[in-house]
Amino acid sequence: MSLDLLNIDKHYCISLESRPDRKRYAEETFAKLGIAVEFFPAVNGNLIDYKSISNRHTPGMVGCFLSHRAIWIDAIGNGYKRIMVWEDDAKPVPSFNTLVKRAIPVLPNNWQFMYLGFTHYQGFYAYREKINDYWVKPGHGWGTQCYAVNGPDVMLKLVEGAAKMHMQIDEQLIQDILPQAKINHYAIQPNAVYQEDFISDVQINK
Repeated sequence: MSLDLLNIDKHYCISLESRPDRKRYAEETFAKLGIAVEFFPAVNGNLIDYKSISNRHTPGMVGCFLSHRAIWIDAIGNGYKRIMVWEDDAKPVPSFNTLVKRAIPVLPNNWQFMYLGFTHYQGFYAYREKINDYWVKPGHGWGTQCYAVNGPDVMLKLVEGAAKMHMQIDEQLIQDILPQAKINHYAIQPNAVYQEDFISDVQINK
């Protein structure tokens, strides 16, 4: 399996208990890829005082934000050095294994955070810098359907950067946390993972 090249200690998949359809889809997806994942219970923003976290975002946005942060904390607590985080609507492209097998060997050695799925603001070529045929330094954009983190010190920086919610997690990561903490981050191109066309739980207000 091509992702073995990354020596990932744990694959996490964020999964909301109220969406068993998405979990079934994710289980089928990972079975096809041969990836062993831990389904991590997502924070349900409707079951917490979400406005104490942010009164400008929906319960789903707050829950998603807290779920990613909880995974980083869990990984630190378990002593993991490298993790990959998937969302349960992650949709690998048909050529996923071939693309990743070619891309990983030319991933810059100084990588600390990398996206296997990322949507560049204003289109495919709106990255800050092209590194090689497979990797770019992303500019503004969004997407947390699949990413990897390299190093417990990096995970700690993510946790600290997400101490307060200012934006949705994908926007706060790329616009604030990664650049402010000077975390070396890259995005694959073309995307190896997109998001399945489910009805979003993030944007729903109730």
